[in-house]
Formats: sequence, C-alpha cells, structure tokens
Amino acid sequence: MGTSRKRAQRGGMAQFAADGVPTIDGCRPAVLRLMSDGQLRPLKDIVSGVAGVMGLSEDVVAQRVSSGQGRLENRVGWACSSMRQAGLLERPQHGRYKISDDGQVVHARGLTEYSELDQKEWPAWRDYLLELAERKERQKAESGVSTESSNHAKMDELGTVSVGDSEIDPLSAVSDNPLCQP
Repeated sequence: MGTSRKRAQRGGMAQFAADGVPTIDGCRPAVLRLMSDGQLRPLKDIVSGVAGVMGLSEDVVAQRVSSGQGRLENRVGWACSSMRQAGLLERPQHGRYKISDDGQVVHARGLTEYSELDQKEWPAWRDYLLELAERKERQKAESGVSTESSNHAKMDELGTVSVGDSEIDPLSAVSDNPLCQP
C-alpha cells in the first residue's frame, strides 16, 4: 500500500487532459463519488452522473473520439472497467455497476485522481495485472519472440512482475494493449 497512496491526489481539482475532458485517473474518483449511494446504474447513467458531479459543460460532454463514441463515455468506461477488475466496482448485471465495500474505502479518501498504479493496493488488481503479464508472455512465446521456458509470472511487493529472468512492467500490459488506448 505504501507507494500507491503517495500517487493518489487529495483535494483540489481533478486531472484534466488538454481537450478539457477529465483523464481516466480523474474520472475514477468522480465515478466512486456518484456510486457511493450504493445504487445499481447502467454505464450511460454513470457517464451523465459524472458529467454532473464534475460540472462539465455540454461542449466537453459532446466531444467524440475518432470512432464516434463520446470522449467522456470512453474515459468513464475505462475507469469503470479497471475499477471492476480492482474490485472497487461490481457488475452484478451486464453493463450495470455498483460500488463495492473497497470502492467505498477509496471514495472516503476524498481523492481527485486515482491511477492504475494506485489500484495496485488491491489484490484483485494485482492478480489481474499478473494475468495480463502472463498472457502477454504466452503470446510472445507462441509467436517465437521469447524463448522463456517458464510462463509463470510472479509479482514482488513493489508490483514488479518477473517471468523467468525478465521483468515486465504490468501496466505496460495494459498500456500496450490497443483496446486500452484513449
């Protein structure tokens, strides 16, 4: 838990990108703030709720990514997805989210941003990162890129993943994934 707490930002303003839309790290606390009432919500209601909680203008909410999806919808969707993997949100029904007890713990901190690195404090997120790292290493081995004989990943207390003799940055497993790009 030590290093993650240093990176999470308390008070002040949420982190915004140059386009004026909150970053994924800035969306996570707003999602938790909205969801702290314990209600089950579909993603579209979470997106509109985050816009309201953060006081975003219609111009900011109207921005689109190249696929046509709303930029805020994209970032809130990624925030919800990663927090579900970390165990901060639950998804008891397809496309509908609810805050978990661990999510309430993070919400109570009053953060303005919460990153994937910060989420390493939660065992479910570390397990997910290990799974991604192992999958990435298996794909390398199957394509002949890697000659590692062991596909068993291990994570130390600082969050560094080791596979055989090599170390992998588990966040690169997420950031190198084209599906995880904003």
